[in-house]
Order: sequence, then structure tokens, then C-alpha cells
Amino acid sequence: PPSIRMSNKKTPRTPTSSTAPKIGQKRISKTASSSKVVQKRITKTTSASKIVQKRTPKTTSVPKVAKEVIPPSAPKVVEKENDNSIKATPTPTPAVKKTHIREKIQTRDPFLKFWIKFYNQALALTSSQNDTDSSPDAKVEDVNIDSDKHNKRVLVVLDSIIKLTFGIDGEKKAQVVAYGGGALELIVELVRSTGVLSSSSSPDTENKIIESDPIQRRSIIFTSVKAVKSCVVGNPAGRCRCRSAGVFSFIGDTLDELMVLENAVLVEEVFTALAAICLGNDLNALQGSSQMEKYLTPATELYPDQREMQQKIFYLNTLFDAVRGEQSKILQWFQEQQSEDEEALSSSAESSFFQEVIQAEAHPSESSPKQLVERYNRDVIQMQKYQHLTGLLDSIIVDLRSKRAAALLLNGDAEECLEDTRFLLEKNADSSNSKIEGFKLHSKALIQLGRMKEAGEYLGKLKILCGEDKELISLLEKVNI
Repeated sequence: PPSIRMSNKKTPRTPTSSTAPKIGQKRISKTASSSKVVQKRITKTTSASKIVQKRTPKTTSVPKVAKEVIPPSAPKVVEKENDNSIKATPTPTPAVKKTHIREKIQTRDPFLKFWIKFYNQALALTSSQNDTDSSPDAKVEDVNIDSDKHNKRVLVVLDSIIKLTFGIDGEKKAQVVAYGGGALELIVELVRSTGVLSSSSSPDTENKIIESDPIQRRSIIFTSVKAVKSCVVGNPAGRCRCRSAGVFSFIGDTLDELMVLENAVLVEEVFTALAAICLGNDLNALQGSSQMEKYLTPATELYPDQREMQQKIFYLNTLFDAVRGEQSKILQWFQEQQSEDEEALSSSAESSFFQEVIQAEAHPSESSPKQLVERYNRDVIQMQKYQHLTGLLDSIIVDLRSKRAAALLLNGDAEECLEDTRFLLEKNADSSNSKIEGFKLHSKALIQLGRMKEAGEYLGKLKILCGEDKELISLLEKVNI
């Protein structure tokens, strides 16, 4: 029955002896101890909350620190680096442009990444010597010691250029001679900074030639000539760069001062480099025949027993005779322009011709698209006035009009840009790389004019030539293809 069940359950819970109060006391003590534990936990939680309160102001101050560390101009620099390419609009300062080119080349090849570091260190070597020479507080003994150290460093750098460029393919050599101020310009500048040639000595360094070691002087010039030869062998872009880099004047100065009997090995190396420069480049051969032929006959008489040198002299004479026969029309024009009282081997018209060629090939210093357009307009006009006399300037005119087309596009002159791009597409029918660049410029000009259908046709042809690169994909998106 329910009453029995209830009684059975309650009987064990009722206290029957004096032990019941003790059990209750134990329970009370347990509850008291549990309350102490609870209090300890409460204190821990309160201390934890204090720690959290201490940490919270640090987290709130992080955005302020980040805003102070990151300059407001940083996003702008990132956008420029992402938008520009090597052939894009020149940046306002040369340092930014060099940094950007450095990043583009680093992603291609480890060798070019190493060359960039090497080039920057070598370039700093030329400026450091100029600072030492121009210091008014420097003593004569200190200048001599610094000059000796500088010459030894230059010798190491020139030898390193030979080792770095020897045996690499023509494409890498083309990038080496084009990066920064150029490898050939660097070689010439390093030699000039040592003062081993009297034509390169300044008022501060005019006594260097007398005080410098003759063996060291010959070593510097010999190594520099070998470095030039290493840069141009198998490198058409390097041979073209020799004109604007001042290599011909450097060779002329070397032969003027050092073509003596005891320097037979050095003179032979100079003629070997000259042959490498003129081989496969008729414009270089024409300039060589004009400026270097005067050294061949004296060298033949001075070194009659040097068989290998005589072979190189014979090769250069044969090459110069051949190019003079092919370019007889412009040479005759030079003679007609020559004044009657002038006795120099090269006429003023001939000198002006090569100076204008060097100026047209030189790297432009202008920064804005408008200034670049004016510069290229002037250079194109100067080159076109010789087109009826020789075909040696065709490649230079094509390069100038390609650069002018890019500058016109950036300046917003799309119609004039199309005139240059049509010319480029006609001239570069056999050159795939130049044709790809012409198609891109032509398509961009059409897009800028809103002629999307025509732009789509040229982009379709461009897709067949080069596949789908990032620039092509972005152009296709603009015309909705």
C-alpha cells in the first residue's frame, strides 16, 4: 500500500541516534568549504575580468598604431607598381622606375636578379670616386691611396662583368645592356672614373696617369675591352647600343694613347672587339670605317710580325671596303657637303650624321607624354632626311615610331597613334614580336576612339599570334569579346 511505501522510504532518513547531529555538522562544513571554493572562483573571475580590462585598451590602440606606421602615400605607390610595365609611362623619378624594372626582372630569372644587385653596387662605385676627387678637404696622399683602391675595385668589377656575361644567351645579354643606364655605359664610365685615359681626366684627376701603375693601367683598359666584347658577342641589341654608349670614342682614345710596340696584345684585343661590334651591323661598320680606319695602316706597319693581329686588320679592311661600296650614295653626299678648306678625314656632314643617330638612339630624359612626343617627332624628322640616301636607318625609324605611338596614346592622341601603328604593321610583317606590339597599340587606339568592332578584329588576330596573356584578356573584356 502507499502508506507502507512511504514509511519504508522515510525510516532510514530519520535520525535514530546521537550521530545525526555530527552528520549534519559535516554537511554544514562541506557547504562552507564549497562556499569558500565558490568565493575563490569568484575572485579568479574578477581577476580575469581585470586582466581582460587591462588587455582591452591594447586592442583598441592597434588601429591607431597601424595608421601611424603606414604612410598615406603607400597605396598610391602600390597602384603604380601594379599598373605600370617596363614599356609604360615613365615615372616622375628615375628611382621609382628602376625599382619597378627590378621587380619585373626578378620574377623572370635568378641571374637577372643577381645582375641587378651587381649593377647597382658597381654604379655606386663610379659616384663614390667622383665624390672623393671633388672633396676639398682630401689630402694628396689620401687621394692617391683612395685612387689605388678604386682602381683595384674597378678591375674586379670589370672582370666580374666578363664572367657574368660570357656564354649566356642573347636575350639575357639584351636585358643586361638595357637595364638601368646600360652595361656598356657602365663599363665606359668605370674606365673614365679611373683616369687611365688622358681624355677622361678632370682637373682633380689630371695627375692620375703619371702616378698610376703602368701595369695596372694596361690591365684596366685590357679588361674593359674584353668586357665590351663579351657584352656584344651574340647580342644584336648590344651592338646597336655601342653607338650611344660611347664605345667608339673609348676605343679611339685607347688606340690614340696605347698603340705602341710593347702593347701588341692590348691593341690586338681592341681590334678583336671592334670586329665583334661591326660584325652583322652595317651602321656600326660605316661608323667604324669613318672613325677607326685611320688606325689600321699604322698598326700594320707597327706590328708586322703579329700574325693574328694582321688577320684581324685584314678582316676589318675587307669589312669597311664592303660597307663603303654598299653605302656609296650617302658617302658621296658627305663629300659633296664637305667644305673646300676642310682637311679632316670625316666631313662635318658625316660627323653630324653620326651625332644625330646617337641622339636618336639615346634614352630619353623627358618624363611627360607630351615632351616625349615632341622628342620623338624631332628624332623621326632628323632620321627621315637621310632615308633617300641609305636604308641603314630603317630599324631606328621603326623603333622611334613605335615609341612615339605609345606616347601619343598616353597623351590622348589616338588618331595620330593609328598613323604610326599602321606604319608599324606594314614594316613589321616578318617580325612577330614587333607585330604583336603593333597590334596591341593599334587595338588600344581603336578602343580609345570607341571603335570596338575594329578593335575586336585586331584583338582576334593578336590572340592567334600570342595566345591569351593578361593584357590581351583585359583588352578583350573592354570590347566584350
